[in-house]
Formats: sequence, structure tokens, C-alpha cells
Amino acid sequence: MACEQAVTAVFGDGAVLARAGLIAGPGDGSDRFGYWVGRFALAAEAGQQPVLVPDAADQGSQVIDVRDLAAWVLSAPDAGASGPYNLVGDRYRLGDVLAAAREVAGHTGPVVAASQEWLEAHEVTGWSGPRSLTLWLPWADHRGFERATTPARWPTGCGCVRSPRRSPTCWTTSGGSASAATGRRA
Repeated sequence: MACEQAVTAVFGDGAVLARAGLIAGPGDGSDRFGYWVGRFALAAEAGQQPVLVPDAADQGSQVIDVRDLAAWVLSAPDAGASGPYNLVGDRYRLGDVLAAAREVAGHTGPVVAASQEWLEAHEVTGWSGPRSLTLWLPWADHRGFERATTPARWPTGCGCVRSPRRSPTCWTTSGGSASAATGRRA
């Protein structure tokens, strides 16, 4: 909120407050989606070994392609936009993202869903970083992360960013490397 207050203090009612959701696409160094494709691919290559996933199939996230976000932000002032905008894509269930990654990787082996309690007892964390399972948000204070709404009407001339330009399976790597294939392990 401090950033929005500072922008509004300078630009007044004409300020455009772009509230982006989870940003993915070219240049995303996090490899959030690539991790899962790489993990399933490693298990498939090793004889269809089991893959551990969080037991959170219904947990969602809202992804926006960086190209759509940039296009909207650049066009918003000329189109007369002002005020706050939640720039998020459609809600994706974690279970659907994992199923797509598994299909892309050709994994047909077992998938083992572990509870939050089990994962935390084994020092596996959520979201990102060492010993994490990417895209998993086990914290109650992040529940709103997947529930942002977009305005029903966009200012004339601004591109609609409610739906990602590409499906999550197109965001499988950043620079061509899946983190699971390069040694990152939960």
C-alpha cells in the first residue's frame, strides 16, 4: 500500500495502480512451472518412479503472462485508465498444473500426495527456495493470492489480461532449464 500511496500522492486521481498476480513467461528465473515438468521427466526416465506432490490439488493460483501484463501497462495511460486494477489471469488449480506437467513429461508412474503436516515435519517448504515444492502455498495468510478479481470492463484500447496468453505448460522452462533436471530437490 505504501507504493500505491506514493504514486497517488504524485499523480493524483490519474494514477494507474497495476496490481499484478503471479507473473510468468520469458525471463522468469524462478522456474516455478519448469520444476514440475523436470521432476516428472526425471522420474519417467528412471523407470516411472514415484513423484512426491503436496496434497493440495484444489489450491489455486492466478498467472499472467509477462507479455500481456507489459502490453496492458504500456497501453493503460493512453487509453485513459486510472485507479487500481488487479491484473491477474484465470485461476489454475495446482492439481491441473501438475497433471499438465506430468503429461508433458510422459510420466505414468505413481504420484504420492503428502499432507502439509508431513511435508513440514520433513522440512519441505512451500513456494520457492531450497527444499521447496514450487507453487504450493501452505500458509493461511496466502489464501487470497488466488482469488483476485478483474474488472468487468477494461478501458477502451487496453488489452484484456484476464486469460493467460499461453497455457502453463508453455511456461515450462526459463532459458531452457528445468530446475529438477539441474539438481534442485525438495
